[in-house]
Amino acid sequence: MNTLKYIIVGVVLYTITACTATHYTVIESKGYTIPVTERLDASPDASVAEIINIYKTKVDSITSRVIGQSEIAMDVERPQSCLSNFTSDLLVETAEKNTGKKCDFGVMNIGGIRTFLPEGDITVGNIFSIFPFENSISVITLKGKDVKDLFDIIARRGGEGVSKQVEVKIGKDGKAYGLKINGEKIDDSRLYTIATIDYIANGNDELIPFKNSVSRTDLDLRLRDVMLQYIADKTAKGEKLKASLDNRDRKSTRLNSSH
Repeated sequence: MNTLKYIIVGVVLYTITACTATHYTVIESKGYTIPVTERLDASPDASVAEIINIYKTKVDSITSRVIGQSEIAMDVERPQSCLSNFTSDLLVETAEKNTGKKCDFGVMNIGGIRTFLPEGDITVGNIFSIFPFENSISVITLKGKDVKDLFDIIARRGGEGVSKQVEVKIGKDGKAYGLKINGEKIDDSRLYTIATIDYIANGNDELIPFKNSVSRTDLDLRLRDVMLQYIADKTAKGEKLKASLDNRDRKSTRLNSSH
């Protein structure tokens, strides 16, 4: 009986203790900025550095892998450049291959291409540096009028990456002139199919006309992965990457500034 009494008392005391919460009140809060500068590299924490080095070694083994060759250094600038031309053409090729539909042209924002591609060896790290964002490929259908508005905005911004199907000049007034797609002037009532990335398909980088799409198909393909696979395929064939500014060989004017 005494044993039972002690058990009951113990349970009651545990219940009272368990249900009694300690309440705290914040009486003061302070915050300050810790500058991340080179001074932190001067005396790194050994234990932290050890952990980082484990992962850095693994990452470096992947990013330093050579996957192909480029015949030339491909820069990225406005109004057009080798790398932005190349990327825009790749968007069209990929969209057509994966949808089975003809694309009229492609558009790639210059801001989505973060650095240049060097001549010679191409590493996985190069491609991650060029395309650090998780952008996927989208196929958009726009009315001709919206296509005209799109290129007026592109012209005002000083140019974006466009595919080889496009001919257009940027006037001193920042407007698009002589716009043609596949050698034909824009028909306001016609529908045009455009290969691009999801970021600008959403109307970002001021490319608002994309939001007026008649239809949109988002492919489960990251631009970076597409580029990596393209290079791998070229390498398997014993080929190098190459690109040029079309106005140099007069195949197309693409985006040229009129002075």
